[in-house]
Amino acid sequence: MKTKDIVLIEWIDAQTLSPTLGIVNIEELKNESPILTKSVGFLVSVNKDCYVIANELWEEANDVKYIHIIPKCCVKKVKVLKNP
Repeated sequence: MKTKDIVLIEWIDAQTLSPTLGIVNIEELKNESPILTKSVGFLVSVNKDCYVIANELWEEANDVKYIHIIPKCCVKKVKVLKNP
């Protein structure tokens, strides 16, 4: 896996509940859980803590746009889809 590869990352994401008026009964929350999420993007970097991917890559300017920073502790699987 190297920079600019197109990758699929499966990871567990936190969620925010937005009930009307912001009030939720505690009993209703007992069955809530994080969400399995799949994100696809250009690999920008990897370090000991996280994967950084971007949805858009502008190679001539060496810029990226729409960045996701995904903590490694949340990652279940990483797959290279394509090497540019």
